[in-house]
Amino acid sequence: MDKLKFYFSPKCLLIITGASQGFGKELAKQFVSQYNRQFHEDSVLDNKITVILIARNLNRLLSLSDELNSSNHSRVNNLNSSKFEHSILIHNAGSVGNPSQLCCDVKVSDSIERSRYYRLNLYSIMELTACFLSSKSIENSHKHIINISSLAAMKPFKGLLDYCVGKAAREAYFRHLAEEFQDSKTRILNYAPGPLETEMFRLLQKEAKFIREDFLKMQPLKLEVSVAKLLKILESDQYSNGCHIDYYDV
Repeated sequence: MDKLKFYFSPKCLLIITGASQGFGKELAKQFVSQYNRQFHEDSVLDNKITVILIARNLNRLLSLSDELNSSNHSRVNNLNSSKFEHSILIHNAGSVGNPSQLCCDVKVSDSIERSRYYRLNLYSIMELTACFLSSKSIENSHKHIINISSLAAMKPFKGLLDYCVGKAAREAYFRHLAEEFQDSKTRILNYAPGPLETEMFRLLQKEAKFIREDFLKMQPLKLEVSVAKLLKILESDQYSNGCHIDYYDV
């Protein structure tokens, strides 16, 4: 890890959503630690890394979309007085939804709840990304946009209807975004971190009616191991823009 040279400049902006616990918290710790290691020989840094961590208590996670639409958008816009040379946005926030729902279970009466789900897990991601890209403070910087994805974006898991659809839609959005930025300094990656020791994993072990037994047999990965692999992938820069890379692919 010490030999990694991921950051292009000490004038860096790092934004992570869903950073209060689990994988998001580990992302914040390792990305900041890597920055400190990479620039530790600089005795005086006039431009320390600027970190924005967006998070809410898990039982209020659905309200995150409102936060992204207001205060955090303004926080990014308020950075316009700064000029960054490397800007990183990591979309980690999300929710599982109903872990035991089939296609035939979808009802019109559930439309409000479903709209809230996709506002958090899809629409707010699109809106925050657009806000990030339009900020004058990063317009000439190297950019990394990382979507924390899942194998569920690539294959169905019985019962995880909204989760699979949401993850697949997010990846479709980031592939489209990559097409728009294929000749620029903007690098986009969909990273599936593998099964992790998180609250979501424990929820599926308890409440996922159709796949519960599979998750009970599964050996989850350590958070720090998966984040370390993500950093190595980013540093190597040997991936197609907008592609999907699973932890087990490399």
